[in-house]
Amino acid sequence: MKVMQIMGGSGEGGLEKHVVELSNEMSKHCDVVVVAHEKYKDRFVDDVEFVPLDLSKSRRSLSLLYKLLKIVQSHKPDIVHAQANKAGLMVASIRRFLPCKTAVTIHNLKKNLNFTKYFDLSIGVSKGVSQQLTGDNRITTIYNGINKPDVTGNQLHLPDFSDSELPLILAVGRLVPAKGFDVLLEAWLGVEANLLIAGEGPDRAELETLIERSDHLQKHVKLLGNRSDISKLIERAELVVISSRREGFSYVFSETLLSRTPVISTDVPIPNEILPSEYICPVECSDSLQKMINQTLSCRDQLQERFQPIFDYADGHLQIDNMVQSSLSEYRTVLGLGS
Repeated sequence: MKVMQIMGGSGEGGLEKHVVELSNEMSKHCDVVVVAHEKYKDRFVDDVEFVPLDLSKSRRSLSLLYKLLKIVQSHKPDIVHAQANKAGLMVASIRRFLPCKTAVTIHNLKKNLNFTKYFDLSIGVSKGVSQQLTGDNRITTIYNGINKPDVTGNQLHLPDFSDSELPLILAVGRLVPAKGFDVLLEAWLGVEANLLIAGEGPDRAELETLIERSDHLQKHVKLLGNRSDISKLIERAELVVISSRREGFSYVFSETLLSRTPVISTDVPIPNEILPSEYICPVECSDSLQKMINQTLSCRDQLQERFQPIFDYADGHLQIDNMVQSSLSEYRTVLGLGS
């Protein structure tokens, strides 16, 4: 089987991580061609055939669509797999000229996903995303898989808190409205624990202002900025909190469970598909979030035992091998090759 993965844009985030890890691991099982911006070339293993094409320009560019079409036609894949909306829209535009089956993976909740009906296979990275996919084609959910976190290396350095005996809680993500860190800080006004927020972004000044206005937050909250040791931070924390207003797929959630660290979340995919209801609270409600945090911390000595079945589920469903094998199985179904 020959699979072509197509990635639009030139960003740095979960999408790029997904395509690189999926393609590298999939190349152990079939022929893989990746079409993407040249900047990503060195991230793929030698067994992946990389074709540079800058897809960060307008998806309506006729010259760009023609170049993409010629690349697909010249490589003759069995299936073309568009990753995310932009690549999906571009492949949908040239679908009638393609001599192969097509697949698309949608990574985030969007208002209009009608174009997915033109694909033979549509994949959502969570059940919440999959519910938005349309058409009579094959629709399925495949969770993004990751490798087990590596916590080897240098010693972990943490900021000092005035009361270091309190539980250490972690939140991770870009400092943007979607992650709900302002809601988390409001909730923290009634939480007796130390909070680390790892990540950087345009909301930093606003969050710093919120912290400066409260003696309690100044004592118990630290903004860490970007960190290269997230895995170690997750392992060190007693609890990870996801306060997002919206998510397509949370890599932090997967990494936390694979690190066997308890996690609670607002009502977003994929936490709301895996966690018991007592560890999920409404989006953008600081009172509910505060209550859930305090209730969870009140039984902190029992958390590891209570989360054991959830950790086991993550081991079986959120690792990269499961993602690859599930994807290959779906390809074979669409191609009529059986399982």
